[in-house]
Amino acid sequence: MTRTPSNPALRLLLFFALFSTQFHASALICKNGVTAILDGNGQLTLPAEQFVLDNNSCCSVGISYEISRDNGINYNPTASFDCDDLGLYPVQLKFNDCLGVSNYCETFIIIQDNFLYCENGCNGCCYPNLLVRPMTVALHDNHTAKVNASWFDDGSFSTCATGTLRFSFSSNINDTLITLSCNEIGQQALQIWATDTAGYQAFAETFIIVQEVINNCIGPGPCLPSPVAHNGIIISLLPTGEFFVPIRLFNLASHTGSCNMAASYSFSTTGNLADTLLHFTCDDLGQQAIRFYIHDDLGNVNYIETFVIVEDMSNYCSNPPNLVPPNDDVCNAYDINYLLNTDCNEKFFNIGGTADNNEVTPPLGACGDPNTWCDTAVVAEKTVWFKFEVTDYGQATIITTGMNTQLALWNAASCEDIKAGNAVLVAANDDDPLLPDGGSKLVAECLAIGKTYYLQMDGFNNSEDYFGLNFTSTGPPCDLATSEGKFVENGFTILPNPASDVVKLQLLQATTSWLGGKVVLTDISGMVIMEQIITNERMVLDINETPTGIYFLHLQFGNLATSMHKLAIFK
Repeated sequence: MTRTPSNPALRLLLFFALFSTQFHASALICKNGVTAILDGNGQLTLPAEQFVLDNNSCCSVGISYEISRDNGINYNPTASFDCDDLGLYPVQLKFNDCLGVSNYCETFIIIQDNFLYCENGCNGCCYPNLLVRPMTVALHDNHTAKVNASWFDDGSFSTCATGTLRFSFSSNINDTLITLSCNEIGQQALQIWATDTAGYQAFAETFIIVQEVINNCIGPGPCLPSPVAHNGIIISLLPTGEFFVPIRLFNLASHTGSCNMAASYSFSTTGNLADTLLHFTCDDLGQQAIRFYIHDDLGNVNYIETFVIVEDMSNYCSNPPNLVPPNDDVCNAYDINYLLNTDCNEKFFNIGGTADNNEVTPPLGACGDPNTWCDTAVVAEKTVWFKFEVTDYGQATIITTGMNTQLALWNAASCEDIKAGNAVLVAANDDDPLLPDGGSKLVAECLAIGKTYYLQMDGFNNSEDYFGLNFTSTGPPCDLATSEGKFVENGFTILPNPASDVVKLQLLQATTSWLGGKVVLTDISGMVIMEQIITNERMVLDINETPTGIYFLHLQFGNLATSMHKLAIFK
């Protein structure tokens, strides 16, 4: 079922989102238009973010929005409107995220002059700057629904007086509630008034769509939760030709209703609570009817019908771009410090990713073994890279979801050292048994404060897709005297590397107390090739009988171990 506003101006829903082919998976979702009135001087200035419904980014700092009134030629943080702009006026938005990616959309503003300032002029008038939006609501309480005027507010403000604005359905400030019934099914025009603390008033015209889709106003009305939602949103497909929209974005003022005692509620796209995402592809271009369900904790369910307009203004469906992840190269690794402890799964992809010749790879092992990968290809294939600098913590947990992944954390002086193979494996994980879809959970302990670490994500068995990444600090700086079963970084150095006959090993200060422990040499499968007791902080390992290949060295002392050094042996 498709609902389209009857107002011709509101039917002009222009929207597009242009994505660079070098992007992660942030997406800009614009509002389905903004309605505003001019102030007493016939002016209105709005920030660009006024037109944004959401962005699919975990960035909380380092982001900005810009707006253009000239078809995207010039962008500024704000846009100003006056009497020459009455009616519907298209605008273009630009979203700059914290990774340097810019996304775009086009939407519109409807400018009203309800006090006829532009026609008659006004000397010394002062009105609140009223911004409103339409909405859709379902009847729920014995075929009725109570609606508050404040629900229509879309960020109104006042330059005439300080304090909070009061909203009503007429100039009477106490006229704050209306009760809708079966007589109002369909689209109903409304006036929304704003009154500031100095008594100045303004109003704007909008509408509400009233539905009762469960009982069609027949028989006794059940006691149901009340869905109150946006009257449509618009999205543009990503370069992969798809888009996922969380159903929660439609919510405006949904509530449990006044006739039951439910304490909480949640949203879904169907009668199944687990269905919380809308998925659109190239087959869905145009206007698509959707349902917005609300479930209360007593088991009652209600829903409304609204819509999504799916656009592909960049012609991704007819001309798919050649995607190359910008962080395919370790020296272009994304800095993920902004994700730390945000409880946010940022979306990235390895579609089109590659691996360098002889790219560093953890040893091969069983899929559940720590610090190994179990990829049958043995080598990295579809890798992308991230990095982070440790601040005031000593342990980090990184989780990837949404596709079959394998993770490795490396310690190196620079990205160039990683390319040259001079990197130390800190931790690795292929499959976490508690994560679906082959997701990975990497836990790295005893990290060095102030040091930058490089995170390698590879698709298992050459797979490529979108994946979510979550990054948390989960422990204080490591105390070697009390550590058990943890990895100590940079416990030793080795020279030369590559080597042919002997390897010289130097214990660092943090591990000089490990005398009596042992040095362990393993091959890429994890098989132990050599063990030698640590008798001195300087040691020499005889590798004359060890065949050419790639090996790993680490120290062990009881349950304590260092991270691994990759060692190349050539004869």
